[in-house]
Amino acid sequence: MIPRLALGDLRERVRRPSYAVTLLGSAVLAYLAVPAADGHWTVVDAGGYRGVYDMAYVGAAVALGGALWLALGGFYVARGSVARDRSTGVGGVLAATPLRPPAYLAGKLLSNVAVLLSMVAVLVAVALVMWWTRGEDTAVDPVGLLVPFLVVTVPVVVAVAAAALLFDTVPGLGGGLGDILWIPVWTVVALGGQSSRAPFGGIGVQTLADPFAASMERAGIAVEGEFSLGFTKVEEPLTPIPWEGLAVDGAFLAERLLIVAAAVALALLPAVWLRVRGTRSAPWSGTREVPGARTVRALRALVPRDLVSAEFRILVSGVSVWWWLGSAVLGAAGLLLPVEAVRAVVLPACWIWPALVWARVWTVQVGTGVEALLAAYPRPARRQLAGWAAGVLLAVVSGAGPLVRLAAAGDTAAVAAWCAGAVFVPALAAALGALGRTPTLFQVLYPMLWYLAVNGVAAADPMGMTGTGPGPVPVVAAGVLLLAVALLAGQARRLRV
Repeated sequence: MIPRLALGDLRERVRRPSYAVTLLGSAVLAYLAVPAADGHWTVVDAGGYRGVYDMAYVGAAVALGGALWLALGGFYVARGSVARDRSTGVGGVLAATPLRPPAYLAGKLLSNVAVLLSMVAVLVAVALVMWWTRGEDTAVDPVGLLVPFLVVTVPVVVAVAAAALLFDTVPGLGGGLGDILWIPVWTVVALGGQSSRAPFGGIGVQTLADPFAASMERAGIAVEGEFSLGFTKVEEPLTPIPWEGLAVDGAFLAERLLIVAAAVALALLPAVWLRVRGTRSAPWSGTREVPGARTVRALRALVPRDLVSAEFRILVSGVSVWWWLGSAVLGAAGLLLPVEAVRAVVLPACWIWPALVWARVWTVQVGTGVEALLAAYPRPARRQLAGWAAGVLLAVVSGAGPLVRLAAAGDTAAVAAWCAGAVFVPALAAALGALGRTPTLFQVLYPMLWYLAVNGVAAADPMGMTGTGPGPVPVVAAGVLLLAVALLAGQARRLRV
């Protein structure tokens, strides 16, 4: 029963757009982990040095970069199956079988691990190609290529699979909130896991870094920089030096096995409170609303003069009163606090607060089951543009306080950047929603963009939070391009239907 459950789950997951996106990201990362001899972008940097490109070093570099990437992108591919079982009624079918929560969770964990291991297989294949094309040592060493993936990447993958299952089963973390919360969790793991004092060997960085330090010491090379793992740009191409292979011993292998054991225990923990069930039906009463009822009522306003208003009502249908209260608090803070505090704290908060609502642009109709009704509207492009405009209106509602405060302070550059961001972010949501037909892509990519902007990466700041972003004109142009992509994707879907 457990293998069948895992196999069926796996077949469904590999058809998702998020799987294809993460798979492509894995291939790109493997390519970047083995830069050309004169390359300036890298994933592994040993203080300005790198290993000679033999099979073992290429495998280790790709395995470490893959562990870092799959801990982020793989999490979003692995999660969501429990909620999908409930919404589709599969949970009800499973509840009628002898399947019990521990077995159900074991099947889900096995499915999560299988889908992530398929991405590890892609990393291995690309690593082999990179060695073939850029290898500086032609000696064939398949064991040296595969061992880093087995002892570094696979334990991380199992832990991520278990974390995704835990998020799926903890009340309140199964939706978009869990998607956003994983970003800071991943950041802590990615940074803390590179430390030599990280528990259980962290993500395995020291197994690659320690041999580098030993090789440099024997060669009399003074170490001027720290070992770093992550996508970075270097001023000068990395200098190749001999590398002795991973520093793997019995203690390290025992720590990796402990990671796997702890992950399995974490995945089975929800058996304490989880019950295998489907969507429950309830008798109809005059006060109960069926799913999408608010959306259906909003459709009555779909006339040309009120189209944006109707789309806005659809977009915010079901939004909690607490969300509105939080938005009001942010608006008041934007009006009352000093302008420096508004720029540093309130403005970034206003750009992340509506993220889960923006994710519904062009996807809320799919989730509420009224997509067929909307398809009957005679001017679909006009309705889609109104959906984007509703996202712009949401930006105005949630960020009016900082906007007014910045305008009163005479900061025209910040006001222009804010307006450009209000055009860009809903366009990004529309494009991702049209391509993926799910809010998950936006829920994942936009918080990452916001996080980079908050940390001072100007190129990733179309919202104007750093004051040194790309500028209003390029941001608006990018927003128009994204909106065109969304419209073309919608047109292509209608033609297929």
